[in-house]
Amino acid sequence: MKRSTQADIVFLGIAILWGSSFALAKGALAHVSPIFFVFMRFMLAGAIWGALWQKKIKKNARPGTWLRGLTLGGVLGGGFIFQTIGLELTEASMSGFITGLWVVMVPVLVIVIRRTMPKTTSIIGVLICTLGLWILASPSGAGFNLGDLFTLLSATCFALHIVFVEMFTASHDTRALTVIQAVGVLAITIPSMFIFESPAVEWTWPLIWRWLVLGTMAAGTLAMQIHWQRFISATRAAVIITIETPLAAVFAFLFLGELLTGTAYLGGGLIFLGALVAEGGARLFGNRNNPVGVQ
Repeated sequence: MKRSTQADIVFLGIAILWGSSFALAKGALAHVSPIFFVFMRFMLAGAIWGALWQKKIKKNARPGTWLRGLTLGGVLGGGFIFQTIGLELTEASMSGFITGLWVVMVPVLVIVIRRTMPKTTSIIGVLICTLGLWILASPSGAGFNLGDLFTLLSATCFALHIVFVEMFTASHDTRALTVIQAVGVLAITIPSMFIFESPAVEWTWPLIWRWLVLGTMAAGTLAMQIHWQRFISATRAAVIITIETPLAAVFAFLFLGELLTGTAYLGGGLIFLGALVAEGGARLFGNRNNPVGVQ
């Protein structure tokens, strides 16, 4: 099996896990302040990464590796902070739909950074997603609240993260980057926790098991992302992960009993469709050259 095909399967698994995380995190926020919960998750994830790969830092981390790992951690931490704050203020299914916009942002950011013109499908996809977001924000949809705005900011951070992963893993050890990334997340989370909130936690079993699951999930999925994204492009990875968008709504219904209006589901569905159109079709299933030369 080709490495690119294996990577596709891995990213599909990541999407399924990430789709479930919205409802799990929403349940945890009844017992803990949002940024402190991000800190808790990445303390656990960082401990797992450090236990597994601390020797890799000493052996393979160059000054450039530290800079890039901290950059990854900074944008990733920002994404989780904005997303978790947003989850406290909006529905888990809405958070999943709006987070799906990052899939369209990835090719746009690649265009800005590499100064290449977008494909026609990318432009069409952006327009469809914009329509979907407008429907979601309409009074007959779900309305666009402050939590949705924070979620939109988180989508931007996640898009930057996946673009940076593609750029940095071509020439730096992925395990060293993963461990250093945790340091970057904590570096932005700790001061934010005291600046933007009064950290609070109620140590209940519903919080503890969600923390253990989500922290372990973050350790596993983010490590797999950094390792396997070497074999496919950032855009291709983002398109596969789009499946988390409808899954977030499914898990929100199963775990939380959330139901949005039909108009809101229409808007979310359009965001999902636009993300697929943006870089789907032949680009996802056809033959492409990988940016780092691996097929």
